Amino acid sequence: TAYYVDTEYDMGDLLVQAAFRLEDYSDGNTTSDFKVAGRYSISNLATLRGGYSTGFRAPTPGQSNYTGVTTSFDGVTGMQVLEGTVRPTDPVALAMGGAALVPEDATNMSFGLTTSMLSGLNLSFDYYQIDIAKKIIKSRALAVPEGVVTEYTELAFYSNALDTKTSGFDLVANYTIGSTNVSLALNHNETEVTGQYQVGGQDPVSQGTMDNLELNLPKDRLVSTVTHTFSDALSAMVRINYYGESWDERGTYSTVSADNTKDKIEAAMFMDVEVDYSISDNLSLVIGANNALNQFPTQIATRAGQGMPYPRRSPLGYHGGMMFTRLTYNF
Repeated sequence: TAYYVDTEYDMGDLLVQAAFRLEDYSDGNTTSDFKVAGRYSISNLATLRGGYSTGFRAPTPGQSNYTGVTTSFDGVTGMQVLEGTVRPTDPVALAMGGAALVPEDATNMSFGLTTSMLSGLNLSFDYYQIDIAKKIIKSRALAVPEGVVTEYTELAFYSNALDTKTSGFDLVANYTIGSTNVSLALNHNETEVTGQYQVGGQDPVSQGTMDNLELNLPKDRLVSTVTHTFSDALSAMVRINYYGESWDERGTYSTVSADNTKDKIEAAMFMDVEVDYSISDNLSLVIGANNALNQFPTQIATRAGQGMPYPRRSPLGYHGGMMFTRLTYNF
């Protein structure tokens, strides 16, 4: 059951907004959240904006209830052993320090500006920070402590394991001169694990999982697009995509991190091109190429034997360039 109210007041150059929301769940969880925001226009030069809000994410049914058990063999004794994932409220999980999941809580802060001080130029900048408390993460395989009577040797289950902070900024510029439009979009984004809640005296989340949250995706992305209209029927577009460096779990690639556990995935840049021709008022033909220069991400030697030498997560993709033709008809 949810109750919410949202109001805003326009005072000419200044607009203010406030909102409140209350939600109650049948599993006993209740949350209340609010938002305050404002926008102020400085004549026709620029507009300043900002906001602060809280939020939540309730546990999914799968996180609260999933159970999957496998049978394997102990390497020392050769005996069959049970391991896998159980729900957080399973009696064994509770004996190990597990507990019923509660909603993730978040606080969000942002501020920025937009301006069109130069003719043909639109510019916007926004900074944001998102703090998440009690982030729900599936644990690593935790050893069942002595004294817990069960047939399991190791178990995993979901818990409200981590606190994280994500911060960054977006810069977007768009400039039109004559028949040419140039746009630039820059994003910088960083995630940091700020805390971990132990389960029965054990850290539920491995260092590798936390490294993936912080390092496995590029912190920087840049997209620059140039579109030129030659005539009413013909136009062309060139887009440059850039992704900064990231890190993948340790292989045998030559450049490794200081702790010698991760491989460096080099920064990547690739280009898309399109030519758009209007055959008639209703029919248009587009010929183009994604990743026109056929770029590939950094290879990791230890994955080659598995038939997949590329990192698990790469914004560049593993398939190289692709040409395409698109025919569009508007009724």
